[in-house]
Amino acid sequence: ESANGWFINNSGNRFRMTNAGVVGWYQASQPASYYWDNTWDSCSDNASGFSSGHAARISEAVQAANGDVNFASFDVNRDGRLTQHELAIMVVVPAANGDGSSLAQLLSTQCPGSAPLVLDNVELPGWITGWFTSLDADAGAAGYEPYQYTTAVHELLHQFSALDDIYVSADHAT
Repeated sequence: ESANGWFINNSGNRFRMTNAGVVGWYQASQPASYYWDNTWDSCSDNASGFSSGHAARISEAVQAANGDVNFASFDVNRDGRLTQHELAIMVVVPAANGDGSSLAQLLSTQCPGSAPLVLDNVELPGWITGWFTSLDADAGAAGYEPYQYTTAVHELLHQFSALDDIYVSADHAT
């Protein structure tokens, strides 16, 4: 099943996605350790303009895609500001395993003050999905999903619904 098929089936045919396109891969400007290992305590700890390597990677990837995407074409109401309902952005990141994804704030800078990312004269959505996937590295493992689309669906739901995670274990819910 596809992500769109999941949305159609689980919404009683009231919600569907349109694939706006897939672009990339883009070469990162820093080594992997810069993005994975850097979480700075404050803006004064670094000169990157971001609070973490993950935040820097998200902004860098979307800016790299600007040559392949006309973001203004998705501004349906022409107000100069894209919402998640006009364009949901997902940055796919290769990882050692497929156990991580997050709703990430998309900014042009966080330090010293945050500012929205503006490309093609439109302000991009404030939140996007960062999807860490192992692709097929986990093949054969228990619970393995060949295409890992349920993680993509789960993370996109955060964008569309603004709902947080609720995980339930035997001891407590988080």
